[in-house]
Amino acid sequence: MDRQRAKFGTTKRRRLTLHMPEPVYEALPYVYACLGIGLLYLLDSGVMAVMGFVLLVSAGLIVYMRNSARKRAYQARLRKKQRDWMDS
Repeated sequence: MDRQRAKFGTTKRRRLTLHMPEPVYEALPYVYACLGIGLLYLLDSGVMAVMGFVLLVSAGLIVYMRNSARKRAYQARLRKKQRDWMDS
């Protein structure tokens, strides 16, 4: 058992990644927004209105974070291309 612990401590930690089909991943914020709008307008309960608002805010945050991450990745690719071009 001690040998396994020592060996575990020296190896790289593997990262668990969960994947879903890209069309589903891309559509999720819009599904959340539609559900939020539906909860806000179709149901008369105050709790449902709060849940609808939370879904709308969540959808907006997801779209914003994805856009920001894609913009940073694009800028990093441009900087790498510029460095590679300067080095050659």
